[in-house]
Amino acid sequence: MTEIYSETQLDTLREVANIGAGTASTALAQLLHRPVDISVPHAEVLPLADGVAALGERGALTGVLVPVAGDVPAIVLAVVTGDERERLCDLLGAGCCPELASSALSEAGYILACHYLGSLEKLTGFALEPLTPQLVSDEPPGALGAAVVTRLRGADVALFIDTQLSVEGDPCGLSFLFVPGADAAAALLTRLGVA
Repeated sequence: MTEIYSETQLDTLREVANIGAGTASTALAQLLHRPVDISVPHAEVLPLADGVAALGERGALTGVLVPVAGDVPAIVLAVVTGDERERLCDLLGAGCCPELASSALSEAGYILACHYLGSLEKLTGFALEPLTPQLVSDEPPGALGAAVVTRLRGADVALFIDTQLSVEGDPCGLSFLFVPGADAAAALLTRLGVA
């Protein structure tokens, strides 16, 4: 990665990721009507294949994939593990019905993605339009990565954001993967003044 981007550019992309994750976690607190504490997000700029592989290290996963149209075609993927999915669905009041739980989780992921993209819009001035979310289970293993690659061919980097949330004292980990389309990372850096 350092051969493609300078350290200043990588730091800028990480800071954008951190701001977006913070905004998204605030949205989660409003959605749950409960206090949510957030750790300092750990953000990495990774080659796309490594970003997808990093998700797989967490075991059974569910992802809410939100395609992004507008000035910078991209994908936002909000990911939780099986235990975290159950916890979030309970908090959303949808834990008793599998169909309702899937719908609630999809809507929550969409709201988080919208807030993340909103902060990115403010920083860059780009128009970023979230499209219909898709709930994706990583079953069989690798299905999440395949969904990202299929939707966004030509992408080369992913902003991988790992955040530890605490909802009323209970931990609830959440990962984001922001994948800009081909050449879109360069466009973002230009707009952020570090091209």
